[in-house]
Amino acid sequence: MLNLKNVIEFLTKSWRRRYLEAGNPDTGCDRLDRLASDDTQLVRRRVAENPNTPETTLEQLAQDDDAEVRTAVAENSATPEPLLDQLAHDQSDDVRYSMAENANLPVSVLEQLAQDDNPYVSTRARTTLRRLARAAGISWVLSRLRRRR
Repeated sequence: MLNLKNVIEFLTKSWRRRYLEAGNPDTGCDRLDRLASDDTQLVRRRVAENPNTPETTLEQLAQDDDAEVRTAVAENSATPEPLLDQLAHDQSDDVRYSMAENANLPVSVLEQLAQDDNPYVSTRARTTLRRLARAAGISWVLSRLRRRR
């Protein structure tokens, strides 16, 4: 017999199954592509986090209505630099701020963010660049930052 409790339990299990599948590195590209269109934001975000998600699927997710999904694309190590460049100009300050904190981004993307109109984003990107420069002992990054002030 179908009752509300059974329907909720089914939907919850179904959502969890899709979420786990979306994050599984063994999930095939075709399935990840289908999961990228899931109604549940958490499933789409999980696809965006999966390092095996195909580039075309990441491009689709970079256009998602949800800023957390776009942020997950920006944080994925498999995201190509041209897509990171695009996300560095995202409409959401939250996406750009999250990127500005990410020391794993290419320096060129962090330099773009250091010029952002939002002072929180630009300050965070400059801080990340300084941290990278100190860690790597690269003085040229620091000198480039000083010239831009």
